[in-house]
Amino acid sequence: MQLINHWPSVNEIALPELVATEVITFLVEPFTNEQEAKVFWLEYPSTLIILDEACVLNELDSQFQQQVSFCINNSEFEEILPNGYRLLLAIVSDDGAGCYLVLPSGFDVSGVIDG
Repeated sequence: MQLINHWPSVNEIALPELVATEVITFLVEPFTNEQEAKVFWLEYPSTLIILDEACVLNELDSQFQQQVSFCINNSEFEEILPNGYRLLLAIVSDDGAGCYLVLPSGFDVSGVIDG
């Protein structure tokens, strides 16, 4: 698992380069350019959570479980990424800050789905 609370670079995202590049592309998408996205993240901190296939949700501490649960249960959108990953976004504040969750498509989230 990886938790990033600042604007990430492709190199620090612990995913294959193609997937990491797509993550950055989606983070920039609502903005005019990457610089505008970076300024937004400085003003309204967002979070990027990356889960890999080796991660087991019930082994994470309760704060991370709650963040993952929030992202899954309150996602505004979901995008399919290369190499069998997906990206979810949950908005966490009125100013638009978000929690982005990247996880393998087949990841078992049954323990954190509401309803």
